[in-house]
Amino acid sequence: MKLLLDNDLSVPLAEGLAPILMASHAVEVAHVRDAYPGMRWDAVWQRLSVDGWTLLKGDGESRHQSHRLDVIRRSNASIVFLAPRIWRTPVHQQAGTVLLKWEVITAALEICPLCLFDGRAATPLAVGGHSATAAGAPGFRRASGA
Repeated sequence: MKLLLDNDLSVPLAEGLAPILMASHAVEVAHVRDAYPGMRWDAVWQRLSVDGWTLLKGDGESRHQSHRLDVIRRSNASIVFLAPRIWRTPVHQQAGTVLLKWEVITAALEICPLCLFDGRAATPLAVGGHSATAAGAPGFRRASGA
């Protein structure tokens, strides 16, 4: 698996997660600034699934913005949106939460390629062609109305 952190998350977070996730789960971690230096964000979105990245997105609120939803729909990428209660915390707490609940995050992505992670559970999101189909992973919650 390859995990790309977006610009709403810090480079030090990516640098801190990289050696731990590589050693424990064989996950390559990079920050968008390092993986795609100088590339416009809309171009990066188009490359995500082609290059095999799962995006860890710091701005969980962006899933409610229509112009961003169009880009998400077209990307066909797996995306984990961090809830504000996580991405607004200090970097060491963000890292600890992601590492502690890594299995919950990956199990949710196997069921649905878009999810909101609140620090305890992952909730599938229905956006465009993506939808939640079943719940069964530990810590996984079915989206309301799904």
